Amino acid sequence: MNALLVMAGLGLITTIGCSQNAAYEANVGLLPVGGFMVFYDSQGPLSYTSLTPHQVPKRAVVLEEVMGESCQHGLSIPIFFSSPVRGGISGTRGDGSYRKAFDNIQGKYRDLDGIFDIKVDIHQYSILGIYKKNCTEVVARGFQLHD
Repeated sequence: MNALLVMAGLGLITTIGCSQNAAYEANVGLLPVGGFMVFYDSQGPLSYTSLTPHQVPKRAVVLEEVMGESCQHGLSIPIFFSSPVRGGISGTRGDGSYRKAFDNIQGKYRDLDGIFDIKVDIHQYSILGIYKKNCTEVVARGFQLHD
C-alpha cells in the first residue's frame, strides 16, 4: 500500500520556501486507467486551504480529532491476452475529492463549526491491475464556536 502524506493547504504549499510569484502546479489525483475508456465519472483531490492552529478563533473550543474519507473505483478488463499490444475496456467512478471527504466529516460530526490542522493520506489499492481504488483520507482537529 503506497500512502503519500500531504499537508493540505494551497497557501501553505505555495509559500513555503517560494516567492509570491512562484508558479503552483496541482496534481489532480485522478485514478489512472488504461485501454479503451468506456466510462469515466471520477473526481480526485486537488487543493484545499485550511486554518492553521494560530488562525482558529479565540472563542473556539477545540474538539476531538475528526476523520473523513472519499474514494474512486476503477475497473479494467483485458481483452487481448496474446497480442503484443495489450488492450482492454476500462471505466472509473467515484468522488475521491477533498470536498467529498469534508462532507463525510460534516455528516459524522454535526456539532462542528470548523476544522483546522488538516492531514491527508492517499491510499491506493489494486487487485491484479483489474480493480483499482484510490481513497483520500482526511484527518483534522475540529472546533465549536462559543460566546
